Amino acid sequence: MGKTELVIDLNPMSRSAQSAAVPVVDNIIRALPGITEHARELRDASREELEGIVAAFDREAALEAAERRIREGDLD
Repeated sequence: MGKTELVIDLNPMSRSAQSAAVPVVDNIIRALPGITEHARELRDASREELEGIVAAFDREAALEAAERRIREGDLD
């Protein structure tokens, strides 16, 4: 359908985070304001620019970084 799935989950190892095109490892209360603000910043971006952002996103790197932060206790 041409949609990109974004999943918010506390656990980077969960099945939903592992299968999401864009996993967001955070509490939903913290994540939604940031996602909303980012969407507002991109409101006037061209389709090509938006597609480039999605294509450049490295989901594996994001999951690895989230897991590393949890293991190191860096949760600020």
